[in-house]
Amino acid sequence: IYADLTEFLEIQPILTLKRLRGNKGYSQTGSVIFSRRDASRIRSLDDLVGRTFMAVSDSSFAGWHIARTELRQHGIVPDFDFKHIGFGRSHMAVVMAVRDGLAEAGTVAAGTFETMADLGDINTESFQILNQAPATGKEFPFVRSTGLYPEWPLAATAHAPRKLSEMVAQHLLALTPQMHAAKAARI
Repeated sequence: IYADLTEFLEIQPILTLKRLRGNKGYSQTGSVIFSRRDASRIRSLDDLVGRTFMAVSDSSFAGWHIARTELRQHGIVPDFDFKHIGFGRSHMAVVMAVRDGLAEAGTVAAGTFETMADLGDINTESFQILNQAPATGKEFPFVRSTGLYPEWPLAATAHAPRKLSEMVAQHLLALTPQMHAAKAARI
């Protein structure tokens, strides 16, 4: 929706959230489309046609919408081309469902694999990343299958008073990582 609004309504980006991963904040996100490494009949996005697929939620930006956009750009219409689309309600549930064979492939937010591996929940070698995007180094050090998008963009329509947009941004930027709300949200 943000990308469409930027293109068609000329919205003015104000700021975006930085999500903490480790001790560094990242203002971009993407999606990972993946399957089990031993799924010999799935090696590319084209191989997903006729397969069962799991995403986080039909309202999840990085856990579904970004991946769906990538699939559509590749000529795959998930609602028609997948045998079944399920929603796991959490990133961890999607990864575990694919790992356990409950879905043949899935999508989660970029950074999920690294977080789960760091916690000892998964072995990343058990999975293969489909349509893997080139690494961007320290700027975004997580595997992904899609382009990068603002993490949680805040924008104003072209008709919104610029002064009001500046005031909103000023108050949000006053939120520091040391404040209770920021710590609780890991932002």
